[in-house]
Amino acid sequence: MKKRGERKDTVRSRVKKGRSARSSGKKAAGSISGRKPAKSMQNKVARAKPAPTLLQREEQLVKKEIRFLLSPQEFHVVTFVASLIVLAFLFNSKGMIFYSVLTVAALMFAHFLRQHHRPHDVITIMGVFFLPLAFTLMAFRDAFTWILTGVYLVSAVSTVLLYYYHKKEHTPLKIMWQVTYSRIIALTLGVVAAVLLPSLVLPDAFLSIPELLFLYVLPVSFVFFFASKFFYLYFFDRKHIRLDLMRSLKHTAIYTLGFLVIFICIYSLFAVNFYNTKMAEYADRLDDSLLFVSNLDKGIQNLPEDISHLMITKDLESFTGQVLMDIAAERTATDERRMAFADVMDDSYFSVLSGNVFNTVRMVVMQQELLALRQGILERHDEFSGDEWKLFTSSLDAYSKELEVFIDENYVAFAQDETVSDVVQKLDDPSARPSYFEDEGVFYWFAQEAHLDFVYGAESLFGKQLSFVTRRSVLFRELTGIVVKIMVLVGKESASPAAVEHIYANMDADLLPMSKVIRRSMISDSLKFRQKELERASRVSFKVE
Repeated sequence: MKKRGERKDTVRSRVKKGRSARSSGKKAAGSISGRKPAKSMQNKVARAKPAPTLLQREEQLVKKEIRFLLSPQEFHVVTFVASLIVLAFLFNSKGMIFYSVLTVAALMFAHFLRQHHRPHDVITIMGVFFLPLAFTLMAFRDAFTWILTGVYLVSAVSTVLLYYYHKKEHTPLKIMWQVTYSRIIALTLGVVAAVLLPSLVLPDAFLSIPELLFLYVLPVSFVFFFASKFFYLYFFDRKHIRLDLMRSLKHTAIYTLGFLVIFICIYSLFAVNFYNTKMAEYADRLDDSLLFVSNLDKGIQNLPEDISHLMITKDLESFTGQVLMDIAAERTATDERRMAFADVMDDSYFSVLSGNVFNTVRMVVMQQELLALRQGILERHDEFSGDEWKLFTSSLDAYSKELEVFIDENYVAFAQDETVSDVVQKLDDPSARPSYFEDEGVFYWFAQEAHLDFVYGAESLFGKQLSFVTRRSVLFRELTGIVVKIMVLVGKESASPAAVEHIYANMDADLLPMSKVIRRSMISDSLKFRQKELERASRVSFKVE
């Protein structure tokens, strides 16, 4: 048997052996690693170290002595209130000033409550955002306050969705403040861009809706989408600005492209539907006019023989035939017209529709003149077939000569004022500049006639710039052209009807006494009521007084 001392010695010897082995191993390793590694190895090790990421570099910069002027909470409150004041100035909204003051008071009161009582988030949201807005609506009810109400309602819906989308990671109050803040800042920057861009990018030329989309709406939308996304991200974290910028640019490009495609699709569908509807209505009007003039032509041919053989009746028949041929040709052209995508891109489809409106009015005027001429022939034939006219003169020839003298002294060929004629020509000239119509007062006159008060009556800076953009559109020029041309047509036909001019051209060739006296009496009656209409039609002025 072994003694206890022997066992202890054995254990001690084992420990000593282990220690000696480890020490000998360390020495061996030291002998191997004692040499310094080569420089190439050091370079490889240095290159193998991971470079700091963009995120880490930005964090390091922020952790250093970079300090912001305001704390994040103060910065958001100041920029939010400043944005409301800028919007109030651009929209000339007294309600927005009132709302800004109430919002500052609500934010201060909410900050006090959050420090002492911490009310529920829903109560804070209603008190900070919607309660001042409700008071503002009761006091002012201007348009922009309603727009702000819509923004807040959208933000409230977004808050609920984001709260559950992020799995309740953030409080509803923080999310509501975040989405509202980012949208108000984005709306402010978008409106500022909308005010500045017209004077910078829009040329002195008429632009189609797609052209205005690319030159005006698209940049404004880009600013709005970018600011909305960037400040949405920036609200939570002020450290990774460069990363947030790149992410915002990527999302903005997608949003803007999607907006562009959606807008083009909606406008194209509207244009095609509007064009087809109006063309169908125009075709129906042409059919009605064809039927009316055809029946009138048949009625002229079926007049009694003592009337149908008169030369003035033949003139009426020829004039009716010309009108009928014009309507038939226009009906054929209408069936052959086809709308292409290019017509939507340059708004030429609207020019076709405006021409249709003018032709519709012209056809109605011509039909009325034909009907009046036919009715006048029948009434005067009955009058000169009786004995009442003999109370004033001895014979038809003598009365006809009296009428001829009156006509020679008073008949003057209608001539439109040169300014009006020049305006009508410019309205049909694609190269005409908007500045010409502004200087001549044509657009102002049209806005007054059409009761479009917003065109020149806008009080806010944003409204004035939006009106400036509206007056640069092809659609505005076409609408102005319709009104001016119809005004000129109606004025001219009232002063000098085309039917009267037609029978006046053949006055010397008419030799039959009855036909001659009927013709001259109708021309004479037209001249008696002509002077006032002639002065009004030939002295149209577009000048702004």
